[in-house]
Amino acid sequence: MVRKRDDRTLDIFSQRRPMARGDGFSTRTLRTQVLEDKISLAVSEMLDTAKKRKTKPLTREAVAEGISDIGVPTTKNALDDEAAQSKINHKISVARAVGLMKVTGDYRLLDLVAAELDLTIVPRRFMSVIDEAVLAEEIDEKTRKLQQLRKRRRHQ
Repeated sequence: MVRKRDDRTLDIFSQRRPMARGDGFSTRTLRTQVLEDKISLAVSEMLDTAKKRKTKPLTREAVAEGISDIGVPTTKNALDDEAAQSKINHKISVARAVGLMKVTGDYRLLDLVAAELDLTIVPRRFMSVIDEAVLAEEIDEKTRKLQQLRKRRRHQ
């Protein structure tokens, strides 16, 4: 049975351009093999992007202040250390990474980490669409099994 396309349901990919894993980071960042180095380079790129953006650019000092304002004490020097591959003992904490993403509005780091786990990030507003698609697949599978059982029963 061929299902008709449902044109009333939101398509979670309709407003999103195709995206490579870690989209937006430089080739250098994406090709780095050591995860800690990849994260440091990503943090550095995020801070540089925040500083260079056309609307409301943020210096590292402003980012550090913003992260501190949301409850994670941070300094510019700490961000500098976390963005440097050479600082072995200074890696960004999860709390600070979340603060960095909130303050800059740049969620590429989350996508990069998800890609390392072979996952993808989907905005919460699309969860009902995903749940519906999963349920539809389950219904199709159960319907196929039911048809097979009925067919077996008829042939006995």
